[in-house]
Amino acid sequence: MNVNDSSLRARAAPGLAGSIRVVARFPEGSEVTVIEGPAQVDGLTWWRIGGDAGEGWSAERSSDDVLFLEPLP
Repeated sequence: MNVNDSSLRARAAPGLAGSIRVVARFPEGSEVTVIEGPAQVDGLTWWRIGGDAGEGWSAERSSDDVLFLEPLP
């Protein structure tokens, strides 16, 4: 994950609406498993991911094209 030493937020549902609550936070470098997706919402590609911190929907990249999720080699 590339979140600039921050946490990657996973939401209860895909999308940016303020009413969609954050259900998990994954520290930079965490390995996650893709559970479901992709879903196209709010102009972004979302994946339902799971890992040690829990599970939820996260955008693949930011609106300014910073990649958050990338497959392991």
